Amino acid sequence: MKKNIILTAIVLFALSLSSAHAQFIEDALRYSRTPAYSTARAGGLGVAYHGVSDDLAAIQFNPAGLSLIPKSEFSIGFGFRKNTTETDFLGNTQSFKSNDATLNHIGIVSPFKISSGNAAIGIAYFTEQNFDNNYAFEGFNTGSSIIDYYARNGSDLVFSQWLTDEDFNTPINDSLTQKGFVSTSGGLHNITAAAGFDITKNFAAGFSVTGKFGSFDYTKEYQEIDSKNIYNTFDEENWTDIDFEHILIKEKLYQTVSGITAAVGVQGRIGEYMRIGAKINFPTFYSVEEEFSTKAETYFDGNETYEIDPYFSEGYSSYNISTPWVYSGGISFHLMGVTFSAGVEYADVSQIEFTDALEEIEDLNIEIVQQLIGQTTWGLGAEYKVPVMPLILRASYSSTTSPYVEDIPGATVNRTAIGAGVLLGKIRLDALVKFNDYSELQSNYDSEYLGAQYILNHTPVDFALQMTYRF
Repeated sequence: MKKNIILTAIVLFALSLSSAHAQFIEDALRYSRTPAYSTARAGGLGVAYHGVSDDLAAIQFNPAGLSLIPKSEFSIGFGFRKNTTETDFLGNTQSFKSNDATLNHIGIVSPFKISSGNAAIGIAYFTEQNFDNNYAFEGFNTGSSIIDYYARNGSDLVFSQWLTDEDFNTPINDSLTQKGFVSTSGGLHNITAAAGFDITKNFAAGFSVTGKFGSFDYTKEYQEIDSKNIYNTFDEENWTDIDFEHILIKEKLYQTVSGITAAVGVQGRIGEYMRIGAKINFPTFYSVEEEFSTKAETYFDGNETYEIDPYFSEGYSSYNISTPWVYSGGISFHLMGVTFSAGVEYADVSQIEFTDALEEIEDLNIEIVQQLIGQTTWGLGAEYKVPVMPLILRASYSSTTSPYVEDIPGATVNRTAIGAGVLLGKIRLDALVKFNDYSELQSNYDSEYLGAQYILNHTPVDFALQMTYRF
């Protein structure tokens, strides 16, 4: 089977004009999520730590709470995540497990006296997001195919692989086994400097400046297979059939990101019994650079050998993202050795914006306004100092609503955490176990096609250890 010279020229011309853009709303949301946790102790209380904010984690939650720290404090912590991801695609479920370990924080706080009371400054590194994950999906799709999707959009990918005629007509539009494997890695990190100081005996204020940096690496291997040998002949004249076996498509995306933001916070205190705090995070301004590529190889049945070069395209883009203001607050009560706390965060993620980008990328701003809404995280927590024993117990529940106007059941992120601390003189050791549960709707290709979406069910478990030394 050969294409004539005219068709070859058309392909080369189309390839010279083609461009690929890898940006989606998810690229902005990825860097706008609530941090997983900062330290083992704060993670044990979840978003309810906003009502406490009295150790190094206050750098990230509410810097006004730093003035509560009586002595210099050094803290370091490590985290381990056990990822479990289940896909639900065309009635088939597949589960995949993977593990990852990180340094989740290291920092120091130094207090000092001022005329109005106490003050402290601190600096810390935190792992804000961990993107490491793997999952697979597979099913038999009787409703659509990615080949047909590419053909309807006039893509060079399927034309160069002899899967369409000159008018981008293809007979391969359904009844294929579809399978894919997705691997992501990278993370978002920050270095934050903060200061907190008493304005009066019962009221403190604070501020922080945060620099962010990170990367995101995405790889997807996807196949469509004629597993039932439906497409088994080649009709070169009418293009009603192609002797097709399978196509393999490999997509890669690598992003590097850097950003800056700031926050201000206040905290009121009523003796040793009650605290109430509030914080405003300014928008984060990110600079993103990314490289992306797509490679496709097609295989045919029959005795004839088709000499087709693999399709390959690659590109580079850079753009900026601004995230919304984040408003947060918390309250805590201390009674009979138990601290009860509650916290809340709110961000109108429809204010996320792409800037300094190609027109096609900035067009996403319209979709963001239409598809996203305000996102709320709330939670309750408790911490109990066991009498006589140098032991502290804590637990919490928190929940984050979906950022989408329309979403699937289970899109709310639910987190349940338990933790404990052991006091050893100047050293406190803390441990955390946190259970996460949420679902995402993913598109294999355009969601308007039947069977083009699948559900990702995430149930990762986070483990963390922390050592705090006050001197």
